[in-house]
Amino acid sequence: MKQKEGSLLIGMLLVFMLLIIVVPVMVKWVENDTKSSVKDQKSTLAFNLADAAVDRGYWKVKSSTITLAQVSLGTSLAGYNFDAAYSDIPGGSYRIMVTSGPGTDQITIYGEGRDSGNKETRSIKAVYTNASVPGTVLAGGTMSMSGTSVAHWGPLMSKGDIVLSGSALTNHYPRKLAMQTVKPFDPTGDTNPPNTDSLEWWSNYYVQDLPIFDFDTMRASAAASGTLNCGSATGSWNSSTRVWSGLKPESSNNFTLPCNGTASECTGSVCKVGDIYADRRYDQNKVWYWDKGKTVTLYNTGVRGTVVVRGDLLLDGDDCYGPNYDINDSSHYCGKAHAWNPTGPGNVKVQVPPNAWREYQKIDTVATNQYPGDLGLSSSTLTYIIGTSATESSLTEGDIGINGLLYVGGNLTQTLACDVYGSVWVEGTTTQSGNTVIFFNSKLKEPTLNVVLVRESWKEQLPSAQAWP
Repeated sequence: MKQKEGSLLIGMLLVFMLLIIVVPVMVKWVENDTKSSVKDQKSTLAFNLADAAVDRGYWKVKSSTITLAQVSLGTSLAGYNFDAAYSDIPGGSYRIMVTSGPGTDQITIYGEGRDSGNKETRSIKAVYTNASVPGTVLAGGTMSMSGTSVAHWGPLMSKGDIVLSGSALTNHYPRKLAMQTVKPFDPTGDTNPPNTDSLEWWSNYYVQDLPIFDFDTMRASAAASGTLNCGSATGSWNSSTRVWSGLKPESSNNFTLPCNGTASECTGSVCKVGDIYADRRYDQNKVWYWDKGKTVTLYNTGVRGTVVVRGDLLLDGDDCYGPNYDINDSSHYCGKAHAWNPTGPGNVKVQVPPNAWREYQKIDTVATNQYPGDLGLSSSTLTYIIGTSATESSLTEGDIGINGLLYVGGNLTQTLACDVYGSVWVEGTTTQSGNTVIFFNSKLKEPTLNVVLVRESWKEQLPSAQAWP
């Protein structure tokens, strides 16, 4: 009996000793876990405050074109140079720095947040590009891409559906971003994820704020340069031969389209323009503008500048823009002076957007020349001569129809070639067929009434050593 009592006492002593060892360890572990949880909570709070700081800086720059201009010139904004701490969000404070760069037309926003006890500080850096036009083709309604039409280097963006057929469906580029549905990839239009393949198409996508063009400034520019409400003097369009029968360019006539309401083919609500490529101002970067209420048809295109049609537009015929054409040469007829090779009269050398490769993630590999300017996986050239890639040369034949922005306030119908380097913006419905090729120019600058910022990068970094105010 005494032996059992002794064994029980020894067991109790062992348990007691174990508790003496384990309990302090458990208490310490709980304390450390609590501290770690509090630290994580404070760190998360600081991170969210830093994110809020970047967002506030973003909306400050977007507030007006004057503010953007100040930042772009390197001017410091009061309250946005790490010179103020904001505490309007419970749990801590944040500060903001907005600077120009690192590239042309770019701004950088630094946001830093810290918890109320100043224990944790987090920092975020975001880079934005000021883009007058953020995509290759933009539509306020339904966008239909069919036939052999293709777009390069920038996304398709639509407030409505994007409907694809022909090669536009099978090419798997560029990215398709629709606030409604990308068809036929997403036939149901279900708003519940997944409604994207994360490579090529996104349905129910938030299409960012689009620019509000300053049409008053654009129209005044066209009126001053004599390129407002243009039409052809006389003539008619032969749909079989694709030839306009009116006045043609000759070395002796200094061909100039009648504009500013003097054209016999634009005296009412219908404007017919044949051979705009042959106008002596074709390469002078003018604004060509047609008022609301006018239905415009362009037969044979070829200009460098901004084309604004506030009503409906029909594009028909060939495209003949090349900067080395002789505008006074009688051979400067559409179809007779094409740039069939890189050294031909067209020789249109253009800039490739820095991140053009992002539009080809569905097909991009280490191979080269899978798209115009392709240097391999996630890499593209800085410049490109149109017509030199096997993926587009047979379509463009080395020349284009418009070098700049094409804006259509109504509906756009395109039946034949009008290749574009720039962007096509359509408020209504876009219907394209034929062999249209559109190359995105991310450097387009147009007068706008608002500011559009496209985020290029967003990442966390170490906080600044600069003292908080």
